[in-house]
Amino acid sequence: MRLFKKTVEYFRSIFTDQYHRELQQSWTGRAINAISFLMVILALVMWVTLFALVRSSLTASPVASGISTAASCFAFFGGLILAIFLGGWAGNLLRRVLWKVLIKLGK
Repeated sequence: MRLFKKTVEYFRSIFTDQYHRELQQSWTGRAINAISFLMVILALVMWVTLFALVRSSLTASPVASGISTAASCFAFFGGLILAIFLGGWAGNLLRRVLWKVLIKLGK
């Protein structure tokens, strides 16, 4: 449980730009703040592409159509939720790293 809390804390979004007003109002600060959103969109695009490729190869299998449809529906929406969380975590991690680098360069 302690490891899980540390992992969640590490990927949690930190708004360091609140303390650096000049960075917040610059284009660099705004671009870094958009990274989380862009990573979520990228993860969703990757998941939908992967699902479409896998789905097209599985439709030729001799599995009953009802089971195949239910399993693919569950996999698609479960994968979307997972992609949103993983994209958000990756975006927040990247955003945190870039903010630290930007702040160190500004000093």
